[in-house]
Amino acid sequence: MRNSFIFYDSFYKAIKLLPEENQLEIYNAITEYALLGKDPTLDGVSLSMFILIKPQLDSNNKRYENGCKGAKFGVLGGRPKKTPKKPLNNPKQTPNDNVNDNDNVNDNDISKDMEKKSPDDFIDKIQKGLRESYPYTLEGLSDRRRIYNLKQVMTPRKNRDEWMDKDPIKNMEKFYKEYSKTDDRYKVRKIIKLLDIAKEWRECGGKLK
Repeated sequence: MRNSFIFYDSFYKAIKLLPEENQLEIYNAITEYALLGKDPTLDGVSLSMFILIKPQLDSNNKRYENGCKGAKFGVLGGRPKKTPKKPLNNPKQTPNDNVNDNDNVNDNDISKDMEKKSPDDFIDKIQKGLRESYPYTLEGLSDRRRIYNLKQVMTPRKNRDEWMDKDPIKNMEKFYKEYSKTDDRYKVRKIIKLLDIAKEWRECGGKLK
């Protein structure tokens, strides 16, 4: 069972051409099959549409399963236990350990040591790097909002992505190195689709099919 899946723009455009009663039927069928592995009960045009879409869903599920197979999440076991500090010779200088450990932070909050850096640093470097090294001209690469979304994906979520580096630039380099192994013929041509692949890479612990 998965908690997310990729829904392509081509799916939307094709389904939009169907009558409204078929659209809802197809949307439910795709969602239940992709997330729950439940085979739908369809007929007519709805069944024809699902048959065309199913191979892509199967391919994505296989890539997800292969990438996640054997992956170990949370290998650090969460926050390490604190070692009690010995008082200094001067009691007035004894460190204060009463720190408020508030974990109520959004998953995509940027780590404290990265907050001092301007988001433009990441955006400019990624745009420049992809223009120079990517085999195709990525549609949407100039959209700085999409690149910022990519930065959020490359920023480790608290207590969830301990395997990632604190620096999103370094995580982007690891992701791109892994994705570069993909045959150029199958590389995506849009930044939004590259973002989807980056999300799968993060959820699979830094692995791709």
